[in-house]
Amino acid sequence: MPLSAGERVGPYQIVSPLGSGGMGEVYKAHDTRLGRDVAIKVSTIAFNERFEREGRAVAALNHPNICQLYDIGALPSGSGYMVMEYIDGERLSGPMPVKEALRIARQIASALEAAHDSGIIHRDLKPGNVMLRADGSVKVLDFGLAKVSDVATTVTEHSPTYMATHSGVILGTAAYMAPEQARGREVDKRADIWAFGVLLHELLTGRCLFDGEDLAGTLAMVLKEQPDLSDAPAEVRPLLARCLEKDPRRRLRDIGDFEMLIGTPDAPPISAVRLRWPWIAAAVAGVVVAAAFAVLWLRPPAPQPEPIQFALEAPPGTQFTQGPNAMTPSPDGRFVVFAAGDSRDTSLLWLRPLGELAARPLPGTEGGNFTFWSPDSKSLAFTAGGKLKRIAIAGGPAVTLADSNTAPVTPIGTWNQDGVILFGSGTGLWRVSASGGDATLLIKSDGNRKEAGYGYPQFLRDGKRFFFFVQSADADVRGVYASSLESPDRKQQILRTASKAFYAPPRAGHSGYLLWLQEQTLLAQRFDADRLRLEGEPTAILENIAIGQLGPIRAAYGISDAGLLVYFGGAELEQRRIVWMSRDGRPLGNAVPPDRFGSLALSPDGERLIFERTVREAGAVTAKPDVWAWTSNGQSMMKLTFDKERDAYPIWSPDGGRLAFISDRTGGSQIYRKDAAGGGEEERLTDTPSNKITMDWSRDGRYLLYRQMGQGTGMDLWALPLEGANALKPFAIMNSQFNEGGGRFSPDGKWLAYNSNETGVTQIYVRAFTPQAGPGEKWQISQKGGLEVRWRGDGRELYWSSPEGTIWAADIQTGARGLQIGTPRALFTAPIYTATAGSFDVTPDGERFVLLLFASQAEGSIRLNVVSNWQAGLLN
Repeated sequence: MPLSAGERVGPYQIVSPLGSGGMGEVYKAHDTRLGRDVAIKVSTIAFNERFEREGRAVAALNHPNICQLYDIGALPSGSGYMVMEYIDGERLSGPMPVKEALRIARQIASALEAAHDSGIIHRDLKPGNVMLRADGSVKVLDFGLAKVSDVATTVTEHSPTYMATHSGVILGTAAYMAPEQARGREVDKRADIWAFGVLLHELLTGRCLFDGEDLAGTLAMVLKEQPDLSDAPAEVRPLLARCLEKDPRRRLRDIGDFEMLIGTPDAPPISAVRLRWPWIAAAVAGVVVAAAFAVLWLRPPAPQPEPIQFALEAPPGTQFTQGPNAMTPSPDGRFVVFAAGDSRDTSLLWLRPLGELAARPLPGTEGGNFTFWSPDSKSLAFTAGGKLKRIAIAGGPAVTLADSNTAPVTPIGTWNQDGVILFGSGTGLWRVSASGGDATLLIKSDGNRKEAGYGYPQFLRDGKRFFFFVQSADADVRGVYASSLESPDRKQQILRTASKAFYAPPRAGHSGYLLWLQEQTLLAQRFDADRLRLEGEPTAILENIAIGQLGPIRAAYGISDAGLLVYFGGAELEQRRIVWMSRDGRPLGNAVPPDRFGSLALSPDGERLIFERTVREAGAVTAKPDVWAWTSNGQSMMKLTFDKERDAYPIWSPDGGRLAFISDRTGGSQIYRKDAAGGGEEERLTDTPSNKITMDWSRDGRYLLYRQMGQGTGMDLWALPLEGANALKPFAIMNSQFNEGGGRFSPDGKWLAYNSNETGVTQIYVRAFTPQAGPGEKWQISQKGGLEVRWRGDGRELYWSSPEGTIWAADIQTGARGLQIGTPRALFTAPIYTATAGSFDVTPDGERFVLLLFASQAEGSIRLNVVSNWQAGLLN
């Protein structure tokens, strides 16, 4: 939380803010004990033993050109702070005369030499970290953020700009990083010498040597391009060249040696010494020519740019809440947006600049999902509350553009340079202006082709043609298509796939590529956008990409035009535990050993479990879930479904002899029924195009309850009769403009408990169930949000889960006046995996609960992976 003028941090009284960055905020303060002004940097990193140990080492540096660190401590929030010398001056900037630049450089070099002699590496030397005072003296700042080489080999806490990788960390600012630093390798004082060379060149010329269009471009320049020093004064080029050797073994070894390459303050530089004898000059010239030839002939080729991978975590106190639908990089590669909160009901969108450590929330995006960017990367479009909205990332209110529905594909859209937005729905592809107005249906989905909806549109660079995904139960129809604004009905199939696909345009010598998911492997294949034609063979670039649960494969990845690839790794998302817990919250042990589990259901007698389980066979890269059974005494596990497509959301028949589930084996999620013992044929029960989730089977065996997406009505509850003249003719129970789900029949079949977001927050309700007669009177049961709901075996008590993982209960009585509801009471809280239906169940007596939990105790451990320059490993 920012500090205000007058607040105290120990003996230091805050005067005013000085600035902020990825590491935190900096304030001017007054030391009330010693009567002096100081600067206080409040870190985003918690105060810990390492923080204190490194602080002591840096405080020991006593040099006139190093900003002194006076004190360290911890705020009540646990964040660490550093108290430093207050410097009244200006940040360095160029260009400036050679004499002045070298005078400043000598002071910086002296500071670095003192730090290096004490085993301290700065690792973020740049003009912004050097202060020039009015008397001409220099102070190097932020040694308190440096690496102490004898304390830790990998430090992530103390750098204002860093990127974590699987093998180490990249710390620093991209334009000033040494190549070995940009690769995440272990660095020494020679990384500071590289940064010194970049800084000195900038002082002399006013130009930053490595200034790409975005983070990926800058890092690629650092790794690949030889710096152009031609605009630097000739007498300083030898020094710059030695500082900027890409191979650290050939780089200037000690910063104190730089004087040998420019001469002492009282002597001319070596390059300016006049040669007195012509024969010596001729000999030297010959040597120079030979050396130049050898350098040009023998110099190894410039290193090719390499992909750089690092990870982002959810902001402190939050978790990623919307997964693949809300995560996307900006077209310029400078930002990543994602949804996070302490639960889905408190979720909002966050913006993470990749040049900074911290993400910031975007007010006005509460509940935001299905994000996409404006082409200039200045505005963001998203869906919330059934509306398509836009917001400027620099600040301002969110503006509503149009109505929007989720699924059966997705309302994720695309935005061209003329301000045209396309977004998907179950009815087809819609068009609306980025400034708002009426949305018009551009392409209508074709029911004759079993098309269930369109989604994931993407404009090509001309802003006229676009890709989009067609969902269909027919595998020959399902896939990625191309069309245009001028002739939208003339669509051309590009790829048959169950996944979205993104086009990455050519950049920096790389071809254009089409990316899509096969199982959980991300493939890239060269694509000619002019001819709309794939070329060559696909190449696997990433494995184990996480996927969503509904409809087409909602692959958890996104790309930017600038060469940035962002994804959630599937392995981090899938491990689950199924555990028993008493109604007072006492753990009763694992029901099943931890594995890749999904939706579960307890048999009517409370003795058996069925659940989704994903098993990856030896040598296989990916796998899809099947339905499995487990006896409550833990003696046996049995696989019940065997096809290669997803089988999920199993539920029991009231006698426990059969089960129903959904399967994607025909292209869409349809409901099937089979014997619970595992034998016999599987009977398909539905054939409508919308994807479904099975919810419940009525106690009298007459109805199956399921959820599906409606056209213009959001998620709806439907019933499928299993007997009589209307058998297998489904009818809607609730198809309002709001989302309904989580439905369960009461044991006597007269009532239906369910959830709805009609108030803006998902709550639990109960209605009378009157088949095909429309919904009757309803009662709100929950007060603090509700997702899944269950009845006790006698119908006298109702249980539900809230978004934060609390199990609630309320007494229920029925009579002539309808329902009488007791006061809701919290039973216990657990790390329940609330992102899926079927996350908990209860025994008929209401005494024991079976829960689907995270294998780790918090979803906050999930990381969002970022890859810059991902095309570097592909052949063109």
